[in-house]
Amino acid sequence: MIKLKQKSVDMFYLRLQGGFVMIPHFEKKDKGGEDSFLFDDNIIMVADGVGSWNQYGVDPGLYSKELRDKYELLTSALNVNMNQSKTMELKKSMAKKA
Repeated sequence: MIKLKQKSVDMFYLRLQGGFVMIPHFEKKDKGGEDSFLFDDNIIMVADGVGSWNQYGVDPGLYSKELRDKYELLTSALNVNMNQSKTMELKKSMAKKA
């Protein structure tokens, strides 16, 4: 049974907490392995670097880490814009009530 915490009259939320450990293969530990991950309030992301990409000249570790970093950068920018928008809406709402 899942218990929901009531946030407002008609809004419920769940919160996920967790952790992670990265232990690369001993042959790949000098470059930090080929996989990467992202864990925050909104997403759990695992970018699995595919070792066979080496034969095509692609570093799977670099690819998976860059994918993660670009996603994180994009979501950070979107969150800033969304927060600014919400702040403006709140200010307008408060101005109307005053």
